[in-house]
Amino acid sequence: MIRQFGRDIKEYLYLCRYMARTGLKAEVANSYLNWVWWVLEPFASMLVYYFVFSHVLGRGQQYYLAFVYTGTLIWSYYDRCLLYAVQAVRLNRDIVTKTYIPKPMLIISNMLFNGFKMLISVGILIVVLICQKVVITPYILYVIPVIIILQFITFGSGLILMHFGVFVDDLAHAM
Repeated sequence: MIRQFGRDIKEYLYLCRYMARTGLKAEVANSYLNWVWWVLEPFASMLVYYFVFSHVLGRGQQYYLAFVYTGTLIWSYYDRCLLYAVQAVRLNRDIVTKTYIPKPMLIISNMLFNGFKMLISVGILIVVLICQKVVITPYILYVIPVIIILQFITFGSGLILMHFGVFVDDLAHAM
């Protein structure tokens, strides 16, 4: 089964990239701010969390802004991928029923789509780190295994939810 999955990835990776690229283009096609929304949304969430927790509740600490923005980026990536996974088969009904495409490729294409959006927001994270004068240590390299584990957890959770989403219509609303 793992070998078949590896062959499917080799064979359909071009399709995943194409679907991700067209999704990115379609998302910005009818918008005036285009890709700025990809940065603005997590940035606005960061400001709300920062204001509520540091000023209203008085729970702020050193480098809190960078901490909140990092968490917001990771959570929004995971959340968007899972929300899509629940509806993946229904949204791509024509592709799935008329041609053979392995269903995990739908999730991988969406992970590429949301991963690119997250990479753009990482640029803003770097600016936040510089503005807050966060000291960068070799421990920053721990982000690499964390991102790899995030990809595996997102993919696995997406596969499970994709199959439940076919049978339970309300799962997308519950998510």
